[in-house]
Amino acid sequence: MNDTNMLVNAQQGIRILFAEKERAANGGSFGPVIRSVYILECCTGGKGHIIINGQRFPVQEGCCYALLPGDAVTHYNDTEHPRQGFSCMLEGDYVGRVLKMLGIASEAPFFPKEQYPQFRDWMEQLLTQWNCTDSGAPLRQLSCLYGLLGELLSGHSRPLGNTVVDRAVGYMQANYPKVLTVDDIAAQVGLERTYFSEQFKKRTGLSPYHYLIRVRLQHALELLDTRRYSITEAAYMVGMDAHNFARLFKKEVGCTPQAYVRHVKSGHHPMSGRQKKCASE
Repeated sequence: MNDTNMLVNAQQGIRILFAEKERAANGGSFGPVIRSVYILECCTGGKGHIIINGQRFPVQEGCCYALLPGDAVTHYNDTEHPRQGFSCMLEGDYVGRVLKMLGIASEAPFFPKEQYPQFRDWMEQLLTQWNCTDSGAPLRQLSCLYGLLGELLSGHSRPLGNTVVDRAVGYMQANYPKVLTVDDIAAQVGLERTYFSEQFKKRTGLSPYHYLIRVRLQHALELLDTRRYSITEAAYMVGMDAHNFARLFKKEVGCTPQAYVRHVKSGHHPMSGRQKKCASE
């Protein structure tokens, strides 16, 4: 180790052990392996999945994640479009502290997808500097790493649990008309489905599925309030089929969609959710 590297390590308590641009073999797999270091990875193309301590996580272009010391990890790659991207290996207590601040855990290894462009760019710069051999390279490498960590931290001023829930709710609000599952939402925020559902319910009092139904019905109420759309049209526009819409509408609102429409047409103030019940049929 040269003098510059020693100075960097002593001052920062962090060490970059390895960086590479990788392209996995078609259908290949690796692991399980248990490491004593931190791994940051960024998928720039292809797809596959990783299994961390028995939990399966899909990986595709736009995914950025961390693997933690002590985790049992197995990598699997798609047979036609294998995963490719950037990877670096790190050690040092500072890395662990930052990842903990970001809420990264064995059951929640992914960074927000909106941070992918910055993550990819910093990793690419780090790889460029890793391949340099001059005496200033270790400092430039560390600069790239700290730039990456700084970008990741910039969007996490609030507790992670609230941030994840906010992101999930925002995703539901933006995509409720589409075919949307709890698996889709969990993958979007980078959490395993069961763990995501537990955390979501802990903070909202509702399961992700129940919350999505509430979002869809609230938008359906707004559509029906305009008196411009039929019940079938409103159901379709919020991503629900007519049968389930009628059943869930009555359960949540307290009356059938038909009764609600009659109430709106009568000129009374529109009702919303369970706060009021529809007039007797």
